[in-house]
Amino acid sequence: DNLPENFAYSDELANASKAWAVEAGASPKIAQAYHDRFVGYMAEQAAQQQAALSRSVEATHDELVRDWGPTDSDGFRQKLEVANRAMKKLGLVDAYKQKGILLPDGALTDPQIA
Repeated sequence: DNLPENFAYSDELANASKAWAVEAGASPKIAQAYHDRFVGYMAEQAAQQQAALSRSVEATHDELVRDWGPTDSDGFRQKLEVANRAMKKLGLVDAYKQKGILLPDGALTDPQIA
């Protein structure tokens, strides 16, 4: 039950995979053990991906602050507005969201985009 907050876990898939293991000759105990190890591994991978994403957002923020100045400065706000308008005008918002470059909260993961 110590799964990451946004971990996509399906009881239906878990139960089906354990049943398949039993059908293939594994005992219910072994099927459960495989399930637990698999879910644990996937949870670790999800946590590592989230940590990498957080580092990327932080690095992007830091680079933009270095280039544009403090986030509460007029220069930063103006450049951010220009970048946002350009993304919208060029129709890149959805593509950037799909690629993970633009997060739902508006954070960027790549300073080259701004």
